[in-house]
Amino acid sequence: MKNNEIRDLLKQHGLRATPQKMAIAKLLLTEDCHCTPQSLFEELKTSFPSISPNTVYLTLGQFEELGILERIHVGGMTVYDSNTTDHNHAFCTQCGLIMDIEHTNAKCSPTALNNWNIKGERSIWYGMCDNCCKEESALPQ
Repeated sequence: MKNNEIRDLLKQHGLRATPQKMAIAKLLLTEDCHCTPQSLFEELKTSFPSISPNTVYLTLGQFEELGILERIHVGGMTVYDSNTTDHNHAFCTQCGLIMDIEHTNAKCSPTALNNWNIKGERSIWYGMCDNCCKEESALPQ
C-alpha cells in the first residue's frame, strides 16, 4: 500500500493519520505478515525514538477492532496477522516461523457442536518447518 492509500484507509475508519499510525500501517499492510507488538515496537523505535510500547499496543487494538488485522495466540505469544482472509496457521516450535495455510472448505466440527451455528474456525498446527527439519537431520548423531 502506498502512503495515500494508507491515509485514506485510516480516515475511512475514523482514525487520525498520525506519523506513528502511518508507520505501523505501512509495516503491517504492505504485505502479509505476522508480528508481535514487541517486534513491531523494536522496528519502529529507530525511526520514532519517542514512540512508546503503549502507542503500538493501542494502535494494534484499533486496527484489530476495525478488522484491518487479526490477533492470534501461538507459541505463548500474541501475534497480529495482516492477512484477514479465512485461513489457518502452521507454527515452527524450533525457529518461530508462522506460516499461513489455506483454509479448506471441508466442515469437520466435533459432534458436540452439531446444534451450534458455527461462524468460523481456525486451526494452528505445531511442529518443525522444512528448514529446521533439514538442519536437525544434518546434525551428527
